[in-house]
Amino acid sequence: MRAAGPGQRAIDVALPGNRISSAKGATAADPTQGLIAYGGTSMATPMVAGAAILLREYLTTKRNV
Repeated sequence: MRAAGPGQRAIDVALPGNRISSAKGATAADPTQGLIAYGGTSMATPMVAGAAILLREYLTTKRNV
């Protein structure tokens, strides 16, 4: 955490938006499996949601907010 102003706190969260690895399943056209890299908000959204849940858990259990 870093100070945002008198009596306030701000939290910095940095998440990737490009070249995010995702599982790739096999299809009839491409039978290979493994990882593939995509980008954009559709790929970053699960990471942001996970960070929000972790923050909520911390605030409710440790800070009683």
